[in-house]
Amino acid sequence: MAYFALTKFSLASKDFRQSIILSPTNYAARSRFEECKKNIKRLKFEAAICSKNIRASEMLNMDDFLVDESYDGPYLDHDAKITESFIQSMLFQFKNGKQIHKRFVVQILLWVKKIFEELPNICEVSIPKGATFTICGDIHGQFFDLCNIFEINGKPTNDNIYLFNGDFVDRGSFSCEVVLTLFAYKCLLPKV
Repeated sequence: MAYFALTKFSLASKDFRQSIILSPTNYAARSRFEECKKNIKRLKFEAAICSKNIRASEMLNMDDFLVDESYDGPYLDHDAKITESFIQSMLFQFKNGKQIHKRFVVQILLWVKKIFEELPNICEVSIPKGATFTICGDIHGQFFDLCNIFEINGKPTNDNIYLFNGDFVDRGSFSCEVVLTLFAYKCLLPKV
């Protein structure tokens, strides 16, 4: 029991295993033995995912994401900025039930990560004179609803500003498409 209290689960496990062999009906020993096994498994998992403070995004090499010749979706050059044309091509791809290549997904995620890291937790929003400001409730992964919002109110621009209130991706079938669309627009218009 001392090894268990000291969180030395491997040693405690051996002791509880021996107790079970000597007394097969010892429920307490069996229960602690199972708890030791769970803790050993948990500690192994924690050790496996420990990254020594290196972020996964820092370990990515864009050259590892080769775009196959058969890919027929929108392209981004290695250091190219996201354009309205790329976003419209991406939306067309999504509306047709297709995906964009994972290389471009990673590029969008890395760019938007950098933008968000530079922003404070709470942002003050200034609306330029003559601009439109649209507040959108929860999208819940409904990509075609998001597209409909843009058709009714116009695409995001410096003069057509949107504020989306959370719950972008839960419940809907098109959560990735929704978040990639919002992230791409944030990359296009980082100050908005």
